[in-house]
Amino acid sequence: ATIDARTGTAGALAESCVDTAVRAVRDSGATPAWLTVALSMTSPDERWVGAFAAGLDRACRRHGVRLVGGDTTAGADSVTVYATGLSPAAERR
Repeated sequence: ATIDARTGTAGALAESCVDTAVRAVRDSGATPAWLTVALSMTSPDERWVGAFAAGLDRACRRHGVRLVGGDTTAGADSVTVYATGLSPAAERR
């Protein structure tokens, strides 16, 4: 699902980003395990960021993945969620 960051909730945006990233890893045949998040904002808003973080937490728990890092910067509004995982061969080791 596509969420318009200007009209949708921050939590829904975060959950949609995580869902999409995790699905891409699963579709490649791997087991999702970790996420990184890059968040850039022109005008940081503490409430928005808090709601976004809560959405990340809900989605990570639902998918059984861990947020292991990322970055926050000032700049054009942008969210990037990158998921990585274990391939079947790595899981057998």
